[in-house]
Amino acid sequence: MKKYIQTKKIKKNINYKIGNFQVMVTNDIDSELLTTAIETASRNLPDFYSSLIDIIYIGQFKELQNRNLNALYASGAILATNEQENPADLIEDVVHEVSHAVEERYASIIYDDRAIEREFLQKRYKLEILLKDVGVDTSSHNWQETSYNAAFDSFLYQEVGYPLLSSLTVNLFFSPYGATSLREYWGNGFEAYYAHRDVVNLKRVSPVLYGKITQLQQLIEENE
Repeated sequence: MKKYIQTKKIKKNINYKIGNFQVMVTNDIDSELLTTAIETASRNLPDFYSSLIDIIYIGQFKELQNRNLNALYASGAILATNEQENPADLIEDVVHEVSHAVEERYASIIYDDRAIEREFLQKRYKLEILLKDVGVDTSSHNWQETSYNAAFDSFLYQEVGYPLLSSLTVNLFFSPYGATSLREYWGNGFEAYYAHRDVVNLKRVSPVLYGKITQLQQLIEENE
């Protein structure tokens, strides 16, 4: 099957098994990019996390276009755009969306002690101070809100801007997107752990988040 896919003879709307994932391609994508990305994500992720995903759809979807997203997770499925620049981008997308499946299944273990929430809010507080120090008006937003807020998201990425945000968050978040909400803070750390394999930097920047990801994997392995 791998050889078949890599010859670019992908037939649309056929369910392929690539690594640990079932994949359906609905719009054209480079076959080598697809195979490399999905197989790498499969190798990097523990099997019990991959098993939470029923299928990955690759193509053009209104659900993504309407929200200007590259990927999303819903009801056991991942939707990901076929417009990927390289395998690394698709690996990040898949691993990040798997994080939300993991979050859905193990929410109580992840969040009930509120340790990650406290770490996240401390970082939000520090970010607000840094923005004020460079003259950014932060008064229109609730910096202690943990859920996703579209207006706050727009403020960070359109008003503050990615270049400034990147420089200010280098020692606060693994990447600026982690500042968006508590759920995306979790997803961003999960991505660092399993997509980038940069556990050293994640542990330095977000020790509580790193510890929770490690603890959860060990706990599941012990009960397998």
